[in-house]
Amino acid sequence: HLEDAPADVVMVNHELRRSGLTFRTRRVDTHDGFMAALKEDPPDIILSDHGLPAFDGIAALAVAQTRCPDVPFIFVSDSAGEEIAIKTLTSGATDYLLKKNLSRLASVIRRALHGAEIRHELAEKERQLRRREAQFRRLVEACPDALFVIHPTGAIVFANAASVRLLRTGGAAALVGRNLADLLPSGRWERVLELASQSREQTEPGCTFAEQLVRADGKWVDVEVSVTDVEFEDRPAIQFVAHDVTEQRRAEQGLRKLRTRDGAILQTAPDAIIVIDDRGTIESDRAPDSLRGSHSLRRTGARCDG
Repeated sequence: HLEDAPADVVMVNHELRRSGLTFRTRRVDTHDGFMAALKEDPPDIILSDHGLPAFDGIAALAVAQTRCPDVPFIFVSDSAGEEIAIKTLTSGATDYLLKKNLSRLASVIRRALHGAEIRHELAEKERQLRRREAQFRRLVEACPDALFVIHPTGAIVFANAASVRLLRTGGAAALVGRNLADLLPSGRWERVLELASQSREQTEPGCTFAEQLVRADGKWVDVEVSVTDVEFEDRPAIQFVAHDVTEQRRAEQGLRKLRTRDGAILQTAPDAIIVIDDRGTIESDRAPDSLRGSHSLRRTGARCDG
């Protein structure tokens, strides 16, 4: 309580106790005393006279807004006048009462403390939300697969670092705002919408399928895509995750070519070829027409003990 008249503090305390409030008051009347009280015994609420010989109430309000902005600051003063009241309220005071009308003070304090509690809870929830969003963003950015969030119009509203690497763009800003349909083969965007719609009805959301995306250099990259119906910034959206399978496809194609070549070699070989595993079991055999039916060739799966 910033007040230079001890009798007025006693009067205020009496009125508050009569109203059923339980509290402890510390009276200060100088700048140094006010600063020490804020540091040593942070208050739940600040009451202040308007004009003090050694310290001005408006100056005290400015200090409180810097040091403890969430603490309600109520002027309790003899200074009447609409202009003074307006000045204190526009400066950030919670309320302004006259000492001759203390019957309202208890209800004003209760309302101010309740409002401060609500603001504190909201601020804490907002801090927790920001922490969760930051954690989620770190997880998304660390994801090795390209992740896009797309509005139903097709506009990309979010792209992670892996999407930049996959499509070799200059950054996420080069992707945000673009239409995903421009990155897909013709007519494929409608398929994405259809599969995303189906994911809403599935017990485990998400649908995976083979797709292609065009890079910044105009080349196509093979991807395996998963789409899920989600919400982003309180709006319906589609989560589009693309896993690069270009090297896998290239390896599969190489393996198919190798098998085709080996098969052609075996089929055209002039000599009999028998493939035996490490246990001596014949896995396959190939022979020229002149040897077909020969008893020297054992059937596949037989033992080769000789």
